[in-house]
Amino acid sequence: DPATGERGRASLPGFLEDFAADGAELELAGCDLRPAVAATEGSPLGAAGGLHGWRLRREADGSWLGEGVDGRRVRLAAGPRPVGLLDLPGGARLTVGPAGNAVSVLDARGVVLGRVAPEQGCPEYAAGTPLVPAVPWWHVLRPRDEAGSAALRAVTREAVDAMIAAVPPEGDGLDRRERLAALVRGERDDVAAAV
Repeated sequence: DPATGERGRASLPGFLEDFAADGAELELAGCDLRPAVAATEGSPLGAAGGLHGWRLRREADGSWLGEGVDGRRVRLAAGPRPVGLLDLPGGARLTVGPAGNAVSVLDARGVVLGRVAPEQGCPEYAAGTPLVPAVPWWHVLRPRDEAGSAALRAVTREAVDAMIAAVPPEGDGLDRRERLAALVRGERDDVAAAV
């Protein structure tokens, strides 16, 4: 007790302790709890009550159950443990998990969509970014163009297939970017502006 100096029982923060369940093993190495500051309140990894936090347990069936301090949850079958949920513009939510020296982003079914190597350049997924920070620093990440990201996420698979099928043959006097922009403009003006 900080006021009296009297020792109490050994315990964990309530956020972690409350996640323990019969037949499940709390994975303390995969848990995190820290204060949020004004610059991180809008974290793509979530925040609530002035905190950032992630708690993780291994269920009896071998699956992982992870939950953010804001109540967002993910359950993944046996495999790499989830280290967070990443919210993207347009409502997309991806699971973040370790992949050796890299970080994987997975869809809701646990399918790996891509990998980035923190503290290294990642031109495939982070063009124009000198390096991708380690996951604990993702609380300060913000989209460069939120409206453009949301517009691109709204494009359907059918629209993409139609645009690809309509690509004019090479040698029409337009470069690739001009051809793509012309096709997209025919589909959606908000997407065209993002290209």
